[in-house]
Amino acid sequence: MNARLLGRFLQEKLGQPFVIDNRGGAGGLIGGSAVAKATPDGYTVMFGTNSPIFASAVLGGAKAPYSSKDLEPVGRISTVPLVLAVNANSKLKTFADFAEAAKTKDAIRLGHAGNGTTNHVAGIQIANALSTSFLFVPYRGSSAAVADLLAENIDASTLEVSACIQLVDAGSLRAIAVIDDKRAKRLPNVPTLAELGLKGVDVMTFAGVMLPKGTPPDVVRKLSEAVFQVASDQAFQAKLEELGADPAPLNATDFATFLTSQVSRYEQLAKEGAIQLE
Repeated sequence: MNARLLGRFLQEKLGQPFVIDNRGGAGGLIGGSAVAKATPDGYTVMFGTNSPIFASAVLGGAKAPYSSKDLEPVGRISTVPLVLAVNANSKLKTFADFAEAAKTKDAIRLGHAGNGTTNHVAGIQIANALSTSFLFVPYRGSSAAVADLLAENIDASTLEVSACIQLVDAGSLRAIAVIDDKRAKRLPNVPTLAELGLKGVDVMTFAGVMLPKGTPPDVVRKLSEAVFQVASDQAFQAKLEELGADPAPLNATDFATFLTSQVSRYEQLAKEGAIQLE
């Protein structure tokens, strides 16, 4: 949804049509690989989150089809809080209920957007912090996880606010905790895990734009300037906030620095065994 919003604003600014090609699956590796291996001419652009940009590749190790070094940072658009959500009919009314069930139930069925995604990592860290384990159920993106949560085929899911806010507002889903260091603007009454006393969950979801490595510098610069201008536009930011995202624009240079720190952090967590794929 944010990709279409960004594409519309960029099309108005650059006078160039943007065709959105959603490629989910494999924790974002399918879409990320398509961009990383594309001809670096500026006509194939990635709008993605942590997962396709670096997380799935880091956790995939030598088996990953590409790494963040195969991509050229263009700019960050936003950060997106994650929430732990349940069906509105669930007996798990609060996070305390969830934590108790996680320690006594045979297995909490926790859906996520795919192996290696930030949603998955958040689930792993929650399980570790509760000294328990979940039955992880991976999907091809958050939309599929939401569908099964609505159908009560899973007990809970780690979701981007932007993926579930309308259903939370409508009373179909219930957000029981925010997985962030601060409360979500769109869910001001939902406490953070830290407020609830759970430590050791430290993930950030962001959305940004990347190009294939080797794209001509002038092309990177032109797109980066346009992306930053759009991401800083008040009308665009207002639309992002409606969708549950927090505007957080970074230019290409600052985004590259940010990515370096994020990749190093994930590599260290993986090395310490704090996050592993099943």
